[in-house]
Amino acid sequence: MDTSRIFPPGRERPTPDDIARLPVTALLLACLDPRFKRMTGWQGLARCPGQVEAWTCRLQARPGVFGCQREDGWEKAGRAAADFGLYYFPTPEDPLFDRFSLAAEWAVLKDGFQAHVRDFAATPEMSRLFRLGKATLVVSREPQRFCFRLDALERDILILTEGLRTEEGWVVAPGEAEQDLPSWMLARELFHVVAGALTFGLGCPPAALVTSSRPGRQRQRAADGAIREQAGPCRRGEGLVWGEAGSGRDAALALPGATDTTLWLPGEALPEETANAPCWHAHHLDAAPVPRDRPGGTEPRPALVILTGFLGAGKTSLLLEMVEHHRAHDQFVAIIQNEIGATGVDGYIVDGGETSLTLDEGCVCCSLAGSLASGIKRLTERFCPERIILETSGLANPLNLLREQEAWADVARLEMVVTVVDAVHGLDMLSTSDIARDQARGGDVLVVNKCDLADSRTLDALRSRLRELNAKAPILTTDHGQLHPGLLFDVGAGDACANKHPSPLLRRRNHVDEAFGAVRLPQPPDLTLAALGRWIKRLPEAVFRLKGILRLADKTEPLVLQGVGQRWEVRPLGHPFSDEPFLVFIGRNLRDADLQP
Repeated sequence: MDTSRIFPPGRERPTPDDIARLPVTALLLACLDPRFKRMTGWQGLARCPGQVEAWTCRLQARPGVFGCQREDGWEKAGRAAADFGLYYFPTPEDPLFDRFSLAAEWAVLKDGFQAHVRDFAATPEMSRLFRLGKATLVVSREPQRFCFRLDALERDILILTEGLRTEEGWVVAPGEAEQDLPSWMLARELFHVVAGALTFGLGCPPAALVTSSRPGRQRQRAADGAIREQAGPCRRGEGLVWGEAGSGRDAALALPGATDTTLWLPGEALPEETANAPCWHAHHLDAAPVPRDRPGGTEPRPALVILTGFLGAGKTSLLLEMVEHHRAHDQFVAIIQNEIGATGVDGYIVDGGETSLTLDEGCVCCSLAGSLASGIKRLTERFCPERIILETSGLANPLNLLREQEAWADVARLEMVVTVVDAVHGLDMLSTSDIARDQARGGDVLVVNKCDLADSRTLDALRSRLRELNAKAPILTTDHGQLHPGLLFDVGAGDACANKHPSPLLRRRNHVDEAFGAVRLPQPPDLTLAALGRWIKRLPEAVFRLKGILRLADKTEPLVLQGVGQRWEVRPLGHPFSDEPFLVFIGRNLRDADLQP
């Protein structure tokens, strides 16, 4: 067991404050590896402002937001511990929304609820409506052990003895539940992800598992508002131990007053409900199971985005937007910048640290294809990035780089070529430079930048010229490089493109306001690979991003589809897929009728 990656260096005796920060440290470390994120359905973490250690996160399995807040801590007899409250904040569309109390539902529907969630530790009266249970993390030095325990009611029930009636009738009938929340199930989802991150950071799975339960209570509210308790669903506990394990010591992980306790040690069969939990597999992600409902496949190569454009078009500004987008979504991106000359400049602007690589003294499109392959390999072996963005020099010809694709195809999967065009000087460049014209021809997406500095006649003429050079690539307009990168990368069905509950991350140019959106359609039956190609070729120009999971008539396994403009590919999904196959079309002013095969 190696603690050096998750504790401050030289810390011989971790304090409760160190332990309170441990879940976030372990999660941020584990989520640098996209395989961990696919395994857990991780969708990002945000720290809450203020002095209390608290944070929120999203998991793919739930539409709402999970929360974790430090509640207490202690240190004694060579051990230190921290307690954490676990929370879940639903959305109105959440299938579990009606299982919460009426007060909780009312809080969700009020204006400003998302702001409360982002800083839920500062609003304890509101937050307690969404509390699921408690987790405790204990670290001891002799012997060196990490113990992590979950404590929650199997169901958190609130009964209204007199019921609740309005003019329309009973909202809650007498003696029925106003709240019946599956607290244990929800809390356990977050608990297992944090436990998986601990396994990843420590480099080994737990050495023991303790499950326990005891009689629980449920609440009753009388007509006068008084709350009384009575016997109810059981309270359950689950404890994990990393390091030395022994039956006598591990029994302390059971709930106080437990009436049913079971201990599992190495070599024994785990309970079915926990056998696939991330904590048992996150130390060896190559062999870790990927849940069937989480596409991601077995593609080992990172996606490569080539960002090109003539000198001064604004590539670096757009690159900064891309980097910030990935950080906000807790996605790991690496950067390769290619500049002509012995000393690069843009690398100092982006400041990507060790995850940024500069290839100087040559143009990557004509002399450094081999260096590009080795640079990608270095970044991939050290950091496992989900995506690599290559910002070429302003004089690079992407068509040459694409012709040399065999030199780096084994280490990266080409996702798209994004060409940035200067709105003011673009027409002049396109009329005088073969390189500028080839940059436009080679782009899967054309981004016209600095539109605030050009008049409408110039912009119309530039669009017409770009369309002559590249009839299929979508043309997006912006200024200062402030194009929301979600339009290029991960906008999909069910998110902010659905024109409701826009993400707070979508700022500046909101793609919903600009008529960008997504349409999801079921895959037609008996679709073949050749028919898919013909369908994509007939799609309107308004479609510039395409993805989905398919079952083609002439292929034996489910496939992942990814496309930008007229560039598309399918590859094996890599695991079973039991849902209906589908395609998602992303673009502007899309209509279902225009997308049919």
